[in-house]
Amino acid sequence: MPSGTLLDCTNLKCTPVYVNVLGTLSVAELAQEMGAERFVLLSSDAAVRPVEVIGASQRLAEVVLHALAENRHRRTRFAVVRFGEVLDGGCVPQVMRRQIAAGGPVLLPRREAAWHLVSVVEAVDLTLRAASMMTGDDMFLLQLGESVRIAALAERLIRLRRLRPYKDIKIIFEDEESREKRHRALLNELEYPQGTPHGSILQVHRWTSNFNPTLFWWQLNQLFTNVPSDYAEVLKVMHHILAPAGQPLASRPEPAEPSGDERTRRHAAVS
Repeated sequence: MPSGTLLDCTNLKCTPVYVNVLGTLSVAELAQEMGAERFVLLSSDAAVRPVEVIGASQRLAEVVLHALAENRHRRTRFAVVRFGEVLDGGCVPQVMRRQIAAGGPVLLPRREAAWHLVSVVEAVDLTLRAASMMTGDDMFLLQLGESVRIAALAERLIRLRRLRPYKDIKIIFEDEESREKRHRALLNELEYPQGTPHGSILQVHRWTSNFNPTLFWWQLNQLFTNVPSDYAEVLKVMHHILAPAGQPLASRPEPAEPSGDERTRRHAAVS
């Protein structure tokens, strides 16, 4: 099977589990220790109904912030800002440019795949604006028009090099062999967006009333105690952890104060 653009970014298949989940937890806890007022996690549309490890690990990172925010004694306010692929700096456009420069082919996951694209300037500007609105345990979406067919992006990048798509540079689609979703969305059917003072920023309410932070930390430790080497198995385990956190919050119970050893237990599995 040829390596598509997404798989080219994840040749170490389980690395995103460590980078996205443990990386987020470590930096968020350090922010709390240093007395940071706000902490913003940048997530992506891959976290919505994830079908591959990168998306599931991004969704787990979102839940990590929610679990930290459940501590009513926290001083740091947490927020997630979710948006699409970064057009002029993201993984997929960079891989495409390398493949075009090498003479092709450009490898894409699906012929009809459509993603939300955002420029670096737009992402930075809107993220800072969203951060100014956060109150704690927030999620914001950057809504920037319609999604774009990824094949159309590849064709445009080829033409920018004064080359002809499919003739000078071949485009190969993995189609049904690909794990990539046909169309990426910024929210799922259980997340409810609301408008904000900024027209391109939506706020989302999405947590279940039965979310149990203690159970979540235990499950996370179990995952890192023995990360499965099989791609499908690690994805299955992450989906199991994510299941209780998938629905919007109706009424959040007041969380109990964590013990002093809670953070030590979170990291025990990887120390």
